Amino acid sequence: MLNTPDLIALVRELALPLAGFAVVTSASPGPVNVIAATSGANFGWLRTLPHVFGATSGFTSLILAMGFGLDSVLRHTAWLHMALKVLWATFLTYIAIKLFMARADATASARLRKAPSARQGLLAQWTNPKAWIVAATGIATYTRTGDA
Repeated sequence: MLNTPDLIALVRELALPLAGFAVVTSASPGPVNVIAATSGANFGWLRTLPHVFGATSGFTSLILAMGFGLDSVLRHTAWLHMALKVLWATFLTYIAIKLFMARADATASARLRKAPSARQGLLAQWTNPKAWIVAATGIATYTRTGDA
């Protein structure tokens, strides 16, 4: 168990690297950032805020789930790990086919009736491969096990 001075030293040691990691990984291009930017351009920043808050909540919940053991469960439950791989691969293939089959036309943006919701932002993070990779990397890099 860490005492207070050790905890303060640990926070000081990790604060700057963790902050840099958070800035770089959250600002790098990814599907959720592209959706937010597109929504902001089409609907304005105020109507896009619910989606951004939802995405933030989704990513926070993903990191908490990974930090509190989902990573361990996936490493020790081979069938669940494989099922999730198949599910995500199927989902990404579906999205790729939809994008490939979509026709670009001048009225495409006119079909967008409303900005994406907070729920859509939250769910986007849980289906976002980049979010899973960043969460797993962050947990593995910025946590310590045992008495270390």
